[in-house]
Amino acid sequence: MDTEIEEEASLTLPIFYSNPYCNSGNDVKVKDNKTVILTDSIYKKIEIGKISKVTFASDVLYIKELKTKYTDTIEFSSNCVAMYVCKKVDLKKDNIFNSNGKKVVMYVEEDLDVDKGSNFTGSVYSEKKIDSKGYKNARTIMKGMFIAEHIHSKYTDWNWDTNCGSCASFNT
Repeated sequence: MDTEIEEEASLTLPIFYSNPYCNSGNDVKVKDNKTVILTDSIYKKIEIGKISKVTFASDVLYIKELKTKYTDTIEFSSNCVAMYVCKKVDLKKDNIFNSNGKKVVMYVEEDLDVDKGSNFTGSVYSEKKIDSKGYKNARTIMKGMFIAEHIHSKYTDWNWDTNCGSCASFNT
């Protein structure tokens, strides 16, 4: 179903928290077919090669931009994680984001793009857009709570997850 709702919602949105460290940290490039644990909290651009697994050890992450290739896995060590992203999060096809269902809340100043066959678990607050692009034979699964100026999806299964309350580390 590809339906656009044109009505304005009557509700109070939560506070959006921006990343104050957009020009700090280091760039990280994970090569293809690698498994790595990233232990820092502040990053510039993170690029993940195909068929790789990245685990974030910190419970608060400040990232300028996050991009994957296909068949990547992103996991978290902490049970409760806040991610603050300056630009875009771009998850290519067949990615797995947070398969263990940890409490992850992502604040994205630009866009979250999730490609076909991917499985995303976490809550997202984007100041611009969330775009989920599944295909008839490679549906995308989005589980969490999602807020954005514009949300577009095709062949996407949306599931509500109330596991998005506050963590002690949030908003720090």
